[in-house]
Amino acid sequence: MRARPGIASTRLRRLHDGFLIVGFWLLLLPREAHAYLDAGSGSLIIQAVVAGAATAMLYFRRYWAKVKAVPRRRAPGNDAEGDDD
Repeated sequence: MRARPGIASTRLRRLHDGFLIVGFWLLLLPREAHAYLDAGSGSLIIQAVVAGAATAMLYFRRYWAKVKAVPRRRAPGNDAEGDDD
């Protein structure tokens, strides 16, 4: 048999639901933004994008080199002694 929720938990649930509703309303209401993007901000955003792309490219290049090195180490007949013919 399940215990019924008490009055306190019901009140907390209603309070929680009320906060969620008010929060969603605040997100949906239009607001004035007293801000702008000047040339310095745009330049900083472009610099961050370029730096992120360069970092990702170098990371994946290094990772790909490690991935390619695994089959070379495990390939049969790839020893340094040479053939004994």
